[in-house]
Amino acid sequence: MITDTDPKPPQIEHLFVRGLRFEGELQYMAKASEKGKARFREIRAPKVGLDGGLGWCSVVAGGILGVWPLTEHAQSHDGWKSTDAGTIDQLIRQGGLVMVQLGDGYSKWWALATGVERDRSLDIATALLLLDVTQPLPWGTAYNVRMGDTETLMDGSLKWHGLDGGDVTVRVSRWIGLNGPRDA
Repeated sequence: MITDTDPKPPQIEHLFVRGLRFEGELQYMAKASEKGKARFREIRAPKVGLDGGLGWCSVVAGGILGVWPLTEHAQSHDGWKSTDAGTIDQLIRQGGLVMVQLGDGYSKWWALATGVERDRSLDIATALLLLDVTQPLPWGTAYNVRMGDTETLMDGSLKWHGLDGGDVTVRVSRWIGLNGPRDA
């Protein structure tokens, strides 16, 4: 609860990667080809498959960033440290994306971090905003899962909150930071 005596009430903002449009269906700005202008392309429904959704996340990330192959723009990280939220925040503000492998103890799957939730009064990232392959695509927003409490809980887990009301405790197995093209 916020009272009049609170010195700095929370100033929550959502920051998203450049090139996303979510006035209705989720779209991204496709880079202009030699023959035409840049235009928006619709992001198709996620497919989990045997790879846990890694292929879908890779294709969407490559389309948003306008880079391929992704391996030339990727840096892999194992597990989750409390400083990772700040690193991801900085990467997204610089035009990059992050692919996150999540697990709940039963299965593992991938999600694409398209944004961060920040508390401007504290200047910290408080949550990752994800396109999770296990959830339907959102309407009018650029994420379908909010993974809050980026400071890990006592056992190293994080809180996963789906836009449809789902609430799960997950762990980050690994994450891959993707930089955009150098000339962007």
